[in-house]
Amino acid sequence: MATSDLLHCSFWLVEAFALLGHPLEARRTMDELLTLVETRNLGLLNEMAEPETGTLLGNLSQGLSHLALIHAALAVTDAERGTLAT
Repeated sequence: MATSDLLHCSFWLVEAFALLGHPLEARRTMDELLTLVETRNLGLLNEMAEPETGTLLGNLSQGLSHLALIHAALAVTDAERGTLAT
């Protein structure tokens, strides 16, 4: 991730890796993102994150970030199971 990444764009990247047939890269990136956000703000997602420090930035709580996380998680699961709908 670059400095102050928009979280929803980072989750879209995870989804793209899964859809393009790269489940290992999707899982690795998803795990990094979840590690970044799971210990902050009681599970609420901000719109941005500073990857070096883990500081969540921007507006809170962002529905788009939550929706992108859900879509990414579903795509990774489907890609790992080999049941990804194209």
